[in-house]
Amino acid sequence: GTYAYFHKEAGVKARDYYQKLGLTVNRDASFPWLYHGPWVPFNDPRYFPIAESRGADFTWLNCDPAGHGGHAIANYTNTCTNYSDALLHDWYGALKHNLGVQTLVYGTVDEYGMGIRTDGTLPEGCDEATPLVGLIADTAHPSDAYQKALECGANRLLRDRFPTAVLRDPKNHGNPIRAAWDSVIVDWGDAGYAELLLNNTRRVATQFSGTSGVALDRGDYFGALNGGADDGVSMYNLTASRAVLNSWRFLSPKMSGILRGANQSLWVNSDMGHRIDMWEFVDGVIEEIGDNQIYKTGAAWLASGGKPAWMWCHEPGERAPCGKLMTEGDDPDRHCYLQSHVHMGVYPSVPFPLNDHMILPGPRFDAFYAMYAPVFKALVGKRMAFEAHAVTGAHGRYNAFEMRPFGSGRYAFTVTDAPADANEATIWVAVQALVQRGGAIAQAVAPVPATPAGRAEAARVARYAADPGLATLPKSQDGKPLQVKVPVVSGAGVVIIQAGR
Repeated sequence: GTYAYFHKEAGVKARDYYQKLGLTVNRDASFPWLYHGPWVPFNDPRYFPIAESRGADFTWLNCDPAGHGGHAIANYTNTCTNYSDALLHDWYGALKHNLGVQTLVYGTVDEYGMGIRTDGTLPEGCDEATPLVGLIADTAHPSDAYQKALECGANRLLRDRFPTAVLRDPKNHGNPIRAAWDSVIVDWGDAGYAELLLNNTRRVATQFSGTSGVALDRGDYFGALNGGADDGVSMYNLTASRAVLNSWRFLSPKMSGILRGANQSLWVNSDMGHRIDMWEFVDGVIEEIGDNQIYKTGAAWLASGGKPAWMWCHEPGERAPCGKLMTEGDDPDRHCYLQSHVHMGVYPSVPFPLNDHMILPGPRFDAFYAMYAPVFKALVGKRMAFEAHAVTGAHGRYNAFEMRPFGSGRYAFTVTDAPADANEATIWVAVQALVQRGGAIAQAVAPVPATPAGRAEAARVARYAADPGLATLPKSQDGKPLQVKVPVVSGAGVVIIQAGR
Protein backbone atom coordinates (compact mmCIF):
# COMPACT_ATOMS: atom_id res chain seq x y z
CA GLY A 1 0.00 0.00 0.00
CA THR A 2 0.83 3.69 -0.20
CA TYR A 3 -0.11 6.87 1.69
CA ALA A 4 0.00 9.36 -1.16
CA TYR A 5 -1.33 12.78 -2.23
CA PHE A 6 -3.16 13.56 -5.47
CA HIS A 7 -2.90 11.03 -8.22
CA LYS A 8 -2.40 12.92 -11.49
CA GLU A 9 1.04 14.36 -10.81
CA ALA A 10 4.36 14.07 -12.63
CA GLY A 11 6.28 10.91 -11.84
CA VAL A 12 3.31 8.53 -11.66
CA LYS A 13 4.05 5.61 -13.97
CA ALA A 14 1.81 3.28 -15.94
CA ARG A 15 -0.59 0.75 -14.43
CA ASP A 16 1.55 -2.31 -15.18
CA TYR A 17 4.51 -0.77 -13.34
CA TYR A 18 2.61 -0.60 -10.05
CA GLN A 19 1.08 -4.00 -10.65
CA LYS A 20 4.62 -5.39 -10.78
CA LEU A 21 5.27 -3.71 -7.42
CA GLY A 22 2.13 -5.31 -6.01
CA LEU A 23 0.35 -2.00 -5.27
CA THR A 24 -3.38 -2.48 -4.60
CA VAL A 25 -4.50 0.23 -2.16
CA ASN A 26 -3.76 3.86 -1.28
CA ARG A 27 -4.56 5.46 2.05
CA ASP A 28 -5.61 8.90 0.84
CA ALA A 29 -3.26 11.73 1.80
CA SER A 30 -4.91 14.47 -0.23
CA PHE A 31 -6.56 15.62 3.04
CA PRO A 32 -10.09 16.59 2.08
CA TRP A 33 -10.78 16.99 5.81
CA LEU A 34 -10.04 20.39 7.29
CA TYR A 35 -9.63 19.46 10.93
CA HIS A 36 -9.74 16.21 12.86
CA GLY A 37 -13.14 14.65 13.43
CA PRO A 38 -15.19 15.11 10.23
CA TRP A 39 -13.41 12.92 7.66
CA VAL A 40 -15.06 14.91 4.89
CA PRO A 41 -16.80 18.27 5.55
CA PHE A 42 -20.59 18.34 5.44
CA ASN A 43 -22.72 21.19 4.16
CA ASP A 44 -22.96 23.58 7.10
CA PRO A 45 -21.29 27.01 6.76
CA ARG A 46 -21.13 27.44 10.54
CA TYR A 47 -18.56 24.65 10.80
CA PHE A 48 -16.79 24.61 7.42
CA PRO A 49 -15.79 27.26 4.85
CA ILE A 50 -18.50 26.38 2.32
CA ALA A 51 -17.64 28.16 -0.92
CA GLU A 52 -20.69 27.25 -3.00
CA SER A 53 -23.91 25.42 -2.18
CA ARG A 54 -26.60 24.16 -4.54
CA GLY A 55 -28.79 21.84 -2.53
CA ALA A 56 -26.95 18.59 -1.97
CA ASP A 57 -24.01 19.77 -4.11
CA PHE A 58 -21.49 22.00 -2.37
CA THR A 59 -17.79 22.87 -2.36
CA TRP A 60 -15.53 23.74 0.53
CA LEU A 61 -12.42 25.87 0.62
CA ASN A 62 -9.18 24.00 1.25
CA CYS A 63 -6.23 26.37 1.69
CA ASP A 64 -2.53 26.48 2.51
CA PRO A 65 -1.81 26.37 5.36
CA ALA A 66 -4.69 24.68 7.10
CA GLY A 67 -3.13 23.02 10.08
CA HIS A 68 -2.83 19.60 8.48
CA GLY A 69 -5.78 19.40 6.12
CA GLY A 70 -4.85 21.01 2.82
CA HIS A 71 -1.14 21.29 3.52
CA ALA A 72 -0.41 19.39 0.32
CA ILE A 73 -1.74 22.34 -1.66
CA ALA A 74 1.60 24.08 -1.06
CA ASN A 75 3.22 21.62 -3.45
CA TYR A 76 1.01 22.70 -6.31
CA THR A 77 -0.53 26.16 -6.42
CA ASN A 78 0.00 27.98 -3.09
CA THR A 79 -3.62 29.04 -3.41
CA CYS A 80 -6.94 27.92 -2.03
CA THR A 81 -8.71 25.12 -3.86
CA ASN A 82 -12.39 24.20 -3.87
CA TYR A 83 -12.98 20.57 -2.92
CA SER A 84 -16.24 18.68 -3.37
CA ASP A 85 -17.65 15.20 -3.14
CA ALA A 86 -17.65 15.12 -6.95
CA LEU A 87 -13.93 15.98 -7.09
CA LEU A 88 -13.08 13.21 -4.62
CA HIS A 89 -15.34 10.81 -6.52
CA ASP A 90 -13.39 11.59 -9.71
CA TRP A 91 -9.97 11.32 -8.03
CA TYR A 92 -10.69 7.99 -6.38
CA GLY A 93 -12.38 6.64 -9.48
CA ALA A 94 -9.48 7.70 -11.72
CA LEU A 95 -6.95 6.04 -9.42
CA LYS A 96 -8.88 2.79 -9.58
CA HIS A 97 -9.40 3.01 -13.35
CA ASN A 98 -5.90 4.15 -14.30
CA LEU A 99 -3.74 2.20 -11.85
CA GLY A 100 -6.03 -0.51 -10.47
CA VAL A 101 -5.56 0.99 -7.00
CA GLN A 102 -8.45 1.45 -4.56
CA THR A 103 -8.62 4.20 -1.94
CA LEU A 104 -8.90 3.98 1.83
CA VAL A 105 -10.35 7.25 3.10
CA TYR A 106 -8.36 8.71 5.99
CA GLY A 107 -10.22 9.02 9.28
CA THR A 108 -9.70 9.37 13.01
CA VAL A 109 -11.87 8.49 15.96
CA ASP A 110 -9.81 9.86 18.85
CA GLU A 111 -8.37 13.23 17.80
CA TYR A 112 -10.78 16.13 17.32
CA GLY A 113 -10.51 19.62 15.92
CA MET A 114 -7.74 22.21 15.93
CA GLY A 115 -7.19 25.09 18.34
CA ILE A 116 -9.81 23.57 20.63
CA ARG A 117 -11.04 25.28 23.80
CA THR A 118 -12.45 22.93 26.41
CA ASP A 119 -14.26 25.48 28.58
CA GLY A 120 -17.22 25.89 26.21
CA THR A 121 -16.17 29.32 24.95
CA LEU A 122 -15.43 30.28 21.36
CA PRO A 123 -12.09 31.71 20.17
CA GLU A 124 -11.64 35.45 19.90
CA GLY A 125 -13.27 36.79 16.74
CA CYS A 126 -15.55 33.77 16.45
CA ASP A 127 -19.14 34.85 16.92
CA GLU A 128 -22.21 32.63 17.12
CA ALA A 129 -23.28 32.37 13.51
CA THR A 130 -21.14 34.17 10.88
CA PRO A 131 -20.39 31.72 8.03
CA LEU A 132 -16.72 30.75 8.08
CA VAL A 133 -16.08 32.12 4.60
CA GLY A 134 -17.11 35.51 5.99
CA LEU A 135 -14.26 35.28 8.52
CA ILE A 136 -11.71 34.75 5.73
CA ALA A 137 -12.71 37.43 3.24
CA ASP A 138 -11.20 40.92 3.05
CA THR A 139 -8.20 40.32 5.26
CA ALA A 140 -4.54 41.24 4.77
CA HIS A 141 -3.45 37.83 6.10
CA PRO A 142 -5.67 35.19 4.44
CA SER A 143 -3.66 32.20 5.67
CA ASP A 144 -3.96 33.28 9.30
CA ALA A 145 -7.62 34.10 8.79
CA TYR A 146 -8.26 30.69 7.24
CA GLN A 147 -6.71 28.85 10.17
CA LYS A 148 -8.65 30.97 12.67
CA ALA A 149 -11.84 30.25 10.72
CA LEU A 150 -11.23 26.51 10.99
CA GLU A 151 -10.58 26.84 14.72
CA CYS A 152 -13.85 28.75 14.99
CA GLY A 153 -15.76 26.05 13.09
CA ALA A 154 -14.23 23.20 15.08
CA ASN A 155 -15.07 24.86 18.41
CA ARG A 156 -18.61 25.63 17.28
CA LEU A 157 -19.17 22.03 16.20
CA LEU A 158 -17.85 20.70 19.51
CA ARG A 159 -20.06 23.08 21.50
CA ASP A 160 -23.19 22.46 19.42
CA ARG A 161 -23.09 18.71 18.74
CA PHE A 162 -21.00 16.88 21.38
CA PRO A 163 -19.89 19.20 24.22
CA THR A 164 -19.34 16.27 26.63
CA ALA A 165 -17.11 14.26 24.28
CA VAL A 166 -13.73 15.67 25.40
CA LEU A 167 -11.81 13.00 27.27
CA ARG A 168 -10.85 13.99 30.82
CA ASP A 169 -7.63 12.28 31.84
CA PRO A 170 -7.99 10.92 35.40
CA LYS A 171 -4.22 10.49 35.53
CA ASN A 172 -3.78 14.26 35.08
CA HIS A 173 -6.41 15.81 37.37
CA GLY A 174 -9.16 15.51 34.75
CA ASN A 175 -7.39 17.71 32.20
CA PRO A 176 -7.83 17.05 28.46
CA ILE A 177 -5.14 15.31 26.41
CA ARG A 178 -3.77 17.56 23.68
CA ALA A 179 -2.81 16.09 20.32
CA ALA A 180 -1.66 17.26 16.86
CA TRP A 181 -2.49 20.85 15.79
CA ASP A 182 -3.87 21.60 19.26
CA SER A 183 -6.64 19.06 18.84
CA VAL A 184 -7.98 17.14 21.83
CA ILE A 185 -8.59 13.47 22.47
CA VAL A 186 -12.28 12.65 22.63
CA ASP A 187 -14.23 9.64 23.85
CA TRP A 188 -16.21 8.09 21.03
CA GLY A 189 -18.49 6.50 23.60
CA ASP A 190 -20.16 9.92 23.76
CA ALA A 191 -23.45 9.57 21.86
CA GLY A 192 -23.08 12.84 19.93
CA TYR A 193 -19.53 12.11 18.82
CA ALA A 194 -20.36 8.50 17.94
CA GLU A 195 -23.11 9.79 15.66
CA LEU A 196 -20.61 12.09 13.88
CA LEU A 197 -18.32 9.10 13.27
CA LEU A 198 -21.14 6.89 12.04
CA ASN A 199 -22.28 9.65 9.67
CA ASN A 200 -18.68 9.89 8.42
CA THR A 201 -18.76 6.15 7.75
CA ARG A 202 -22.11 6.29 5.93
CA ARG A 203 -20.77 9.07 3.72
CA VAL A 204 -17.72 7.08 2.68
CA ALA A 205 -19.83 3.98 2.04
CA THR A 206 -22.24 5.76 -0.29
CA GLN A 207 -20.66 8.86 -1.85
CA PHE A 208 -17.45 7.92 -3.61
CA SER A 209 -16.27 5.72 -6.48
CA GLY A 210 -13.08 3.72 -6.15
CA THR A 211 -13.02 3.48 -2.35
CA SER A 212 -12.47 0.21 -0.56
CA GLY A 213 -13.16 1.54 2.92
CA VAL A 214 -11.72 3.63 5.74
CA ALA A 215 -8.28 3.71 7.37
CA LEU A 216 -8.45 5.03 10.94
CA ASP A 217 -5.38 6.62 12.49
CA ARG A 218 -3.87 6.45 15.99
CA GLY A 219 -4.60 3.15 17.70
CA ASP A 220 -2.24 4.25 20.47
CA TYR A 221 -5.00 6.17 22.29
CA PHE A 222 -7.23 3.11 22.62
CA GLY A 223 -5.85 2.44 26.10
CA ALA A 224 -6.96 5.81 27.53
CA LEU A 225 -9.46 6.32 30.36
CA ASN A 226 -12.09 9.04 30.46
CA GLY A 227 -12.60 10.33 33.97
CA GLY A 228 -15.54 12.41 32.74
CA ALA A 229 -17.73 9.36 32.04
CA ASP A 230 -18.62 6.02 33.63
CA ASP A 231 -18.94 2.70 31.79
CA GLY A 232 -19.93 0.87 34.97
CA VAL A 233 -16.79 -1.28 35.10
CA SER A 234 -13.69 0.97 34.85
CA MET A 235 -12.02 2.94 37.65
CA TYR A 236 -8.86 4.91 38.26
CA ASN A 237 -7.79 5.43 41.88
CA LEU A 238 -11.34 4.57 42.99
CA THR A 239 -12.78 7.15 40.55
CA ALA A 240 -15.40 5.87 38.10
CA SER A 241 -14.20 6.19 34.51
CA ARG A 242 -14.92 4.94 31.02
CA ALA A 243 -12.28 2.95 29.14
CA VAL A 244 -12.26 4.07 25.52
CA LEU A 245 -11.56 0.44 24.66
CA ASN A 246 -15.13 -0.21 25.81
CA SER A 247 -16.26 2.72 23.68
CA TRP A 248 -14.50 1.06 20.75
CA ARG A 249 -16.29 -2.22 21.45
CA PHE A 250 -19.54 -0.28 21.14
CA LEU A 251 -18.59 1.68 18.01
CA SER A 252 -16.52 -0.71 15.88
CA PRO A 253 -19.28 -3.23 15.05
CA LYS A 254 -21.52 -0.38 13.92
CA MET A 255 -18.84 1.15 11.69
CA SER A 256 -17.87 -2.23 10.33
CA GLY A 257 -21.49 -3.14 9.60
CA ILE A 258 -21.98 0.01 7.53
CA LEU A 259 -18.82 -0.59 5.52
CA ARG A 260 -19.27 -4.31 5.01
CA GLY A 261 -22.83 -3.67 3.91
CA ALA A 262 -21.32 -1.59 1.08
CA ASN A 263 -18.65 -4.23 0.34
CA GLN A 264 -15.98 -2.04 1.94
CA SER A 265 -13.55 -2.61 4.79
CA LEU A 266 -12.32 -1.05 8.03
CA TRP A 267 -8.57 -0.63 8.56
CA VAL A 268 -6.84 0.77 11.63
CA ASN A 269 -3.33 2.12 12.21
CA SER A 270 -2.42 0.03 15.24
CA ASP A 271 0.55 2.17 16.40
CA MET A 272 0.92 0.77 19.94
CA GLY A 273 -2.63 -0.63 20.13
CA HIS A 274 -1.76 -4.32 19.91
CA ARG A 275 -4.58 -5.74 22.05
CA ILE A 276 -6.14 -8.61 20.14
CA ASP A 277 -9.63 -7.86 21.51
CA MET A 278 -9.64 -4.48 19.72
CA TRP A 279 -9.64 -6.10 16.30
CA GLU A 280 -12.72 -8.31 16.05
CA PHE A 281 -14.48 -5.97 13.60
CA VAL A 282 -11.37 -4.61 11.88
CA ASP A 283 -10.56 -6.00 8.44
CA GLY A 284 -6.96 -4.83 7.97
CA VAL A 285 -3.99 -3.52 9.93
CA ILE A 286 -1.76 -0.56 9.05
CA GLU A 287 1.30 -0.28 11.30
CA GLU A 288 2.85 3.19 11.09
CA ILE A 289 5.80 2.05 13.21
CA GLY A 290 6.10 -1.13 11.16
CA ASP A 291 9.70 -0.49 10.20
CA ASN A 292 10.47 -1.23 13.86
CA GLN A 293 10.69 -4.99 14.35
CA ILE A 294 8.85 -4.94 17.70
CA TYR A 295 5.82 -3.20 16.21
CA LYS A 296 6.01 -5.32 13.07
CA THR A 297 5.78 -8.41 15.26
CA GLY A 298 2.80 -6.94 17.12
CA ALA A 299 1.01 -6.18 13.85
CA ALA A 300 1.79 -9.68 12.54
CA TRP A 301 0.11 -11.10 15.65
CA LEU A 302 -2.99 -8.98 15.01
CA ALA A 303 -3.03 -10.25 11.42
CA SER A 304 -2.35 -13.88 12.30
CA GLY A 305 -6.01 -14.90 12.08
CA GLY A 306 -6.30 -13.95 8.42
CA LYS A 307 -6.30 -10.14 8.22
CA PRO A 308 -3.86 -8.32 5.90
CA ALA A 309 -1.24 -6.14 7.60
CA TRP A 310 0.73 -3.41 5.83
CA MET A 311 3.93 -2.01 7.33
CA TRP A 312 5.05 1.60 7.01
CA CYS A 313 8.44 2.46 5.51
CA HIS A 314 9.41 5.97 6.64
CA GLU A 315 11.35 8.14 4.25
CA PRO A 316 15.06 8.80 4.98
CA GLY A 317 15.53 11.14 7.92
CA GLU A 318 12.38 9.94 9.70
CA ARG A 319 12.46 8.13 13.05
CA ALA A 320 12.87 4.58 11.70
CA PRO A 321 15.61 3.18 9.45
CA CYS A 322 13.60 1.68 6.57
CA GLY A 323 13.85 4.53 4.08
CA LYS A 324 17.57 5.05 4.65
CA LEU A 325 18.19 1.31 4.45
CA MET A 326 16.24 0.85 1.22
CA THR A 327 17.79 3.91 -0.47
CA GLU A 328 21.38 3.71 0.81
CA GLY A 329 21.85 0.23 2.29
CA ASP A 330 23.69 -2.66 0.68
CA ASP A 331 21.83 -5.46 -1.06
CA PRO A 332 22.16 -8.15 1.66
CA ASP A 333 20.65 -5.83 4.27
CA ARG A 334 17.79 -4.86 1.96
CA HIS A 335 17.07 -8.51 1.21
CA CYS A 336 17.07 -9.18 4.95
CA TYR A 337 14.66 -6.32 5.59
CA LEU A 338 12.06 -7.39 3.04
CA GLN A 339 12.49 -11.04 4.03
CA SER A 340 11.53 -10.09 7.59
CA HIS A 341 8.11 -9.14 6.14
CA VAL A 342 7.87 -12.46 4.30
CA HIS A 343 8.69 -14.37 7.48
CA MET A 344 6.06 -12.53 9.53
CA GLY A 345 3.40 -12.67 6.81
CA VAL A 346 3.01 -8.88 6.51
CA TYR A 347 3.23 -6.58 3.50
CA PRO A 348 5.58 -3.63 2.84
CA SER A 349 4.87 -0.05 1.78
CA VAL A 350 5.29 0.64 -1.92
CA PRO A 351 7.39 3.60 -3.20
CA PHE A 352 5.07 6.14 -4.83
CA PRO A 353 5.35 9.81 -5.87
CA LEU A 354 4.19 12.16 -3.09
CA ASN A 355 3.95 9.53 -0.40
CA ASP A 356 3.42 11.32 2.93
CA HIS A 357 6.43 10.74 5.26
CA MET A 358 6.84 7.41 3.52
CA ILE A 359 9.37 6.05 1.05
CA LEU A 360 9.45 7.74 -2.37
CA PRO A 361 10.33 6.11 -5.72
CA GLY A 362 13.82 5.39 -6.94
CA PRO A 363 15.08 2.89 -9.52
CA ARG A 364 17.35 1.03 -7.10
CA PHE A 365 14.76 0.17 -4.50
CA ASP A 366 11.78 0.03 -6.89
CA ALA A 367 13.61 -2.91 -8.46
CA PHE A 368 13.84 -4.60 -5.06
CA TYR A 369 10.12 -4.22 -4.45
CA ALA A 370 9.41 -5.63 -7.92
CA MET A 371 11.57 -8.66 -7.11
CA TYR A 372 9.58 -9.43 -3.96
CA ALA A 373 6.09 -8.57 -5.27
CA PRO A 374 5.40 -12.15 -6.55
CA VAL A 375 6.41 -13.51 -3.14
CA PHE A 376 3.96 -11.23 -1.32
CA LYS A 377 1.22 -11.89 -3.87
CA ALA A 378 1.59 -15.62 -3.22
CA LEU A 379 0.80 -14.99 0.46
CA VAL A 380 -2.45 -13.06 -0.14
CA GLY A 381 -5.24 -14.85 1.69
CA LYS A 382 -3.08 -16.44 4.38
CA ARG A 383 -3.44 -16.94 8.10
CA MET A 384 -0.94 -18.38 10.52
CA ALA A 385 -0.84 -22.18 10.76
CA PHE A 386 -0.97 -22.75 14.50
CA GLU A 387 -0.13 -26.46 14.60
CA ALA A 388 2.81 -27.22 16.87
CA HIS A 389 6.16 -27.34 15.04
CA ALA A 390 4.34 -26.93 11.73
CA VAL A 391 7.62 -26.43 9.88
CA THR A 392 11.30 -26.78 10.74
CA GLY A 393 14.50 -26.55 8.76
CA ALA A 394 18.26 -26.68 8.98
CA HIS A 395 19.35 -23.26 7.71
CA GLY A 396 17.51 -19.94 7.76
CA ARG A 397 14.04 -19.15 9.12
CA TYR A 398 10.75 -20.81 8.27
CA ASN A 399 7.05 -20.17 8.70
CA ALA A 400 3.77 -21.89 7.85
CA PHE A 401 0.47 -20.35 6.77
CA GLU A 402 -2.93 -21.76 5.94
CA MET A 403 -4.43 -20.34 2.72
CA ARG A 404 -7.98 -19.44 1.78
CA PRO A 405 -10.40 -21.06 1.51
CA PHE A 406 -9.51 -22.14 5.05
CA GLY A 407 -10.07 -25.83 5.63
CA SER A 408 -9.33 -26.71 1.99
CA GLY A 409 -5.90 -28.19 2.77
CA ARG A 410 -3.91 -25.43 1.07
CA TYR A 411 -0.78 -24.14 2.86
CA ALA A 412 2.10 -21.75 2.23
CA PHE A 413 5.60 -22.33 3.60
CA THR A 414 8.19 -19.56 3.61
CA VAL A 415 11.96 -19.78 3.72
CA THR A 416 13.98 -16.66 4.55
CA ASP A 417 17.56 -15.89 5.54
CA ALA A 418 18.88 -19.07 3.97
CA PRO A 419 22.43 -18.93 2.57
CA ALA A 420 22.49 -16.32 -0.20
CA ASP A 421 24.20 -18.66 -2.68
CA ALA A 422 21.82 -21.59 -2.09
CA ASN A 423 19.45 -22.77 -4.83
CA GLU A 424 17.31 -24.89 -2.54
CA ALA A 425 16.37 -25.27 1.11
CA THR A 426 15.04 -28.36 2.85
CA ILE A 427 12.15 -28.06 5.27
CA TRP A 428 10.21 -30.62 7.28
CA VAL A 429 6.46 -30.11 7.36
CA ALA A 430 4.42 -31.45 10.29
CA VAL A 431 1.00 -30.08 9.27
CA GLN A 432 -1.19 -33.12 9.80
CA ALA A 433 -3.31 -32.67 6.67
CA LEU A 434 -0.12 -33.02 4.62
CA VAL A 435 1.50 -35.71 6.77
CA GLN A 436 -1.58 -37.91 6.53
CA ARG A 437 -2.63 -37.21 2.93
CA GLY A 438 0.46 -36.01 1.14
CA GLY A 439 -0.02 -33.41 -1.56
CA ALA A 440 1.64 -31.44 -4.32
CA ILE A 441 3.43 -28.14 -4.74
CA ALA A 442 0.91 -25.92 -6.55
CA GLN A 443 3.12 -22.84 -6.80
CA ALA A 444 6.74 -21.92 -6.13
CA VAL A 445 8.02 -18.33 -6.11
CA ALA A 446 11.20 -16.52 -5.12
CA PRO A 447 12.53 -12.95 -5.43
CA VAL A 448 14.09 -12.81 -8.89
CA PRO A 449 15.33 -9.67 -10.69
CA ALA A 450 13.93 -8.54 -14.06
CA THR A 451 17.08 -9.55 -15.95
CA PRO A 452 17.88 -12.41 -18.34
CA ALA A 453 19.57 -14.25 -15.45
CA GLY A 454 16.54 -13.50 -13.29
CA ARG A 455 14.18 -14.95 -15.88
CA ALA A 456 16.24 -18.12 -15.95
CA GLU A 457 16.03 -18.28 -12.16
CA ALA A 458 12.27 -17.77 -12.32
CA ALA A 459 11.96 -20.70 -14.73
CA ARG A 460 14.06 -22.86 -12.39
CA VAL A 461 11.88 -21.94 -9.43
CA ALA A 462 8.63 -22.56 -11.34
CA ARG A 463 9.74 -26.12 -12.19
CA TYR A 464 9.20 -27.12 -8.55
CA ALA A 465 5.47 -26.84 -9.18
CA ALA A 466 5.44 -27.89 -12.86
CA ASP A 467 7.64 -31.02 -12.66
CA PRO A 468 5.70 -33.92 -11.06
CA GLY A 469 8.97 -35.40 -9.83
CA LEU A 470 9.62 -32.26 -7.78
CA ALA A 471 6.02 -31.29 -6.98
CA THR A 472 4.55 -34.59 -5.78
CA LEU A 473 4.73 -35.17 -2.02
CA PRO A 474 3.69 -38.70 -0.95
CA LYS A 475 2.02 -39.01 2.44
CA SER A 476 4.13 -40.00 5.42
CA GLN A 477 4.28 -43.74 6.07
CA ASP A 478 5.32 -43.42 9.71
CA GLY A 479 3.60 -40.19 10.81
CA LYS A 480 6.83 -38.23 10.70
CA PRO A 481 7.10 -34.79 9.02
CA LEU A 482 7.30 -34.60 5.25
CA GLN A 483 10.55 -33.48 3.67
CA VAL A 484 10.00 -30.67 1.16
CA LYS A 485 12.53 -29.03 -1.15
CA VAL A 486 11.95 -25.27 -1.54
CA PRO A 487 13.65 -23.30 -4.32
CA VAL A 488 15.31 -20.13 -3.02
CA VAL A 489 16.91 -17.04 -4.54
CA SER A 490 18.90 -14.63 -2.38
CA GLY A 491 17.97 -16.78 0.60
CA ALA A 492 14.18 -16.67 0.17
CA GLY A 493 11.37 -18.69 -1.39
CA VAL A 494 7.75 -19.70 -0.93
CA VAL A 495 5.91 -22.89 -1.87
CA ILE A 496 2.13 -23.32 -1.88
CA ILE A 497 1.18 -26.94 -1.19
CA GLN A 498 -2.25 -28.47 -1.74
CA ALA A 499 -3.02 -31.49 0.41
CA GLY A 500 -4.19 -34.66 -1.28
CA ARG A 501 -7.67 -36.12 -0.85
